[in-house]
Amino acid sequence: MTSKIHINSWIEKAQMDFYTMFIKAWIPFNAWYLKEFYDEGSNRISDKNIIDYLKSNSNKYRDKIISLLKGTDNITVLPPVS
Repeated sequence: MTSKIHINSWIEKAQMDFYTMFIKAWIPFNAWYLKEFYDEGSNRISDKNIIDYLKSNSNKYRDKIISLLKGTDNITVLPPVS
């Protein structure tokens, strides 16, 4: 019975906490884009305004992501390990 309790405990600890992972990724992303793209003169003062600006205007980050998604980036892809 005790081994069953320990197994269940380890299974619970192995579960991914997506909320925490999202927060840990969002905080540095938020700090980066506010530092790079915040501009009171252009009315880029809220998350929505800045993200809309990033989506609709060419910049090196947006262009890199689009080229990766389209497969047109010249990144060397390693063959799968057999």
